[in-house]
Amino acid sequence: MTDLYRILNVDSRASVEVINAAYKALANKHHPDHGGSQKLFTEIGAAHDILGDVKKRAKYDRGEDDHWVL
Repeated sequence: MTDLYRILNVDSRASVEVINAAYKALANKHHPDHGGSQKLFTEIGAAHDILGDVKKRAKYDRGEDDHWVL
């Protein structure tokens, strides 16, 4: 199981604002157009898709949704 919090380098209690800021910083740093890894960039986007959405994040935290597995 992939730890989405670890991908974004945030605490599991982080606010949506902190998650969004971490996503933006990491996406810019690892964007393929800037020499980053496409795989890592995709993982960052997937982690943000789940953790940046309150309902998806709650399901992830409860272990009820596994479609995010990378």
